[in-house]
Amino acid sequence: MRTTRNNLEAPARAVTGRSLRWQFGAALLVAGLLPALGLAIIHAVNEYRSQQRVLRERLEVLANTTSRSIDEFISAHQAGVALAADLHEPSRPWGDTLDQLRARYPAFDASLATDADGLILATNPQVPLHGDHVTDRDYFSTPAKTGLSYVSNAFRARLISKHPVIAVSAPITRDGMFAGVVQGSIRVDAFTQHRTRAMKGRGIELLLLDRNSRVIHSSEALPYRFLDSALSSDPHKDLCDLSEKARLLRGILRNGGDAWSACARLDSGWKVVLLSPDSALLSAAGSRFVGLLGVLALSLLGVLVAFVWQMRSLRAGMLSMSASLHALVSKEKDAVIDSPLPQEFLPLAQRISSLAVELEDANRELVKSLAEQRALAQSLSDTVGSREQEIEERTAELTAANAELDRVNRADPLTGCLNRRGMQHYLAGIADGHGMLVHPVRAIAIDVDYFKAYNDLHGHVAGDNALLAVASAAMAVVESYGGCLARMGGEEFLALVPVPVENPPGAEAESIRRAVETLAIRHAAGPAGIVTISVGVAEGAKGDDWAHMLMAADEALYQAKSRGRNRVAVYMD
Repeated sequence: MRTTRNNLEAPARAVTGRSLRWQFGAALLVAGLLPALGLAIIHAVNEYRSQQRVLRERLEVLANTTSRSIDEFISAHQAGVALAADLHEPSRPWGDTLDQLRARYPAFDASLATDADGLILATNPQVPLHGDHVTDRDYFSTPAKTGLSYVSNAFRARLISKHPVIAVSAPITRDGMFAGVVQGSIRVDAFTQHRTRAMKGRGIELLLLDRNSRVIHSSEALPYRFLDSALSSDPHKDLCDLSEKARLLRGILRNGGDAWSACARLDSGWKVVLLSPDSALLSAAGSRFVGLLGVLALSLLGVLVAFVWQMRSLRAGMLSMSASLHALVSKEKDAVIDSPLPQEFLPLAQRISSLAVELEDANRELVKSLAEQRALAQSLSDTVGSREQEIEERTAELTAANAELDRVNRADPLTGCLNRRGMQHYLAGIADGHGMLVHPVRAIAIDVDYFKAYNDLHGHVAGDNALLAVASAAMAVVESYGGCLARMGGEEFLALVPVPVENPPGAEAESIRRAVETLAIRHAAGPAGIVTISVGVAEGAKGDDWAHMLMAADEALYQAKSRGRNRVAVYMD
């Protein structure tokens, strides 16, 4: 007993460690900050990869659409010179025929006619002629050898203008013999300027290559000039590899930046290449990453604020308990405490050491203080639990937002029907992993007749309204058959419907055609005076390749258009 009293009368000493606030705060930061940072990094990486897939699909669709648009433009002018060559009467001056050709096709910068020896007979606009020949030009030599129309590579005109041009030519035949060519020169910017501007608005660069991989046209952000060679000894920098889908090219931009590239071949043998800077994807992913970090930081800040408030309440309770214990004794007694305690517990430890012999008397106050501590700990646990629930709710909101973004990416913003990506997703649901149909399906390819003329005459706003009306009418019919409708680009649509037993091929397509015709949308430039559609139908049986089915529907659509439009054509094997 004496030894105990001597120990109690010794100076109070305690081994101190780090404060409870420091320990608990450090653990909370490690447990909250590191998982949040990891989640933000994983989300940013997944977002970047998702945006890559969307960009690659978009570039492939735009490359095919652009190549088709340029093909249609060139084909129309190629048909114009062929018609002039066929209909020209020998007794009529060539100047009149060339005047009419340029009047009907304003995109022709110049035109000329030659005899069988390549001697220029007439030009438009007229220039002084001194026995000039064009036998060295392929637009003369190729039709002379083959007897077919021809589209040249790009070159600089030397007789009438000095602009970069391409030439379309057609042979003149008299009594089955070659008698010369009719040629029209089209300035390169006539069919690239507005397309380059449209692509620039979407953050995409346009490059057009001829059959020899020389540059016909290049956007300003690309390091190419007219007639530069685009061939590279490095296969990783080859601008156009038709065997591959969209891919990343390193250092391809003028500023040395990387870009995603997709290309498509034209009927003339040219290639169109679209490039989108990778920096835009990185910037978007970085913005999303920063935004997510901000949300997580705010959540963590809320937890820390609650923690600080609870720790202050806990410390106040401990000080109150210490004061109550100290009031029970009239004289301080020293004790030795060998185990380390947090700094917040030091006042309590000193009082308990001095009151060891009166422990029984102080027990009730100690029990009361421990009850307060448990209540404070439970309050802190409840606060942490509510913050965890709040983080789960935020995570659920982000998941819902991502689902909505995926839905928007699959819908056409103008008509509300599926876009090309949405149609690909739909096709994946009706085919196996090898692209083979799991049940019979009819593919219905739709094209609005003379839509470019409608836009030129009525304006693009009216054109958008007409497309929306056509899509709504078609969608109502398609959905009544349990199918889906997608806008594949411009005025082109594709519908897929199950094959009903009672309906013959073409029944659904005819219903769609009549529904659009019933709209009676005025079309002053159309033969019928109203907006009409041409429709091609192909049927795919179970086990058929859906890609072949879509190609067959396109072939049937071509037949419907070639037979006079405003009709339905069914593909026959």
